Amino acid sequence: MDSQWKIILETSNMMEAEVVAGRLQSEGIEARIHQEPAGQALGLTVGLLGETVVLVPEADYEAAVAILETQVPQEDVTEE
Repeated sequence: MDSQWKIILETSNMMEAEVVAGRLQSEGIEARIHQEPAGQALGLTVGLLGETVVLVPEADYEAAVAILETQVPQEDVTEE
């Protein structure tokens, strides 16, 4: 039985979608990226065909929101 999926991010930027999905996956949450095949084939980045979404299982949605609301700690950089 397939679980229900919920949109966690809508964007026109595939790289942003990949970063968000990667962050969620690194935290143990399954994430999928979807873009309409016609839009992807034509290289569209605007409108419905250019929209890219990141999906997570409905059961993990609240945890995914909490993860994305927290900032990743920056390593201290010392100037030389």
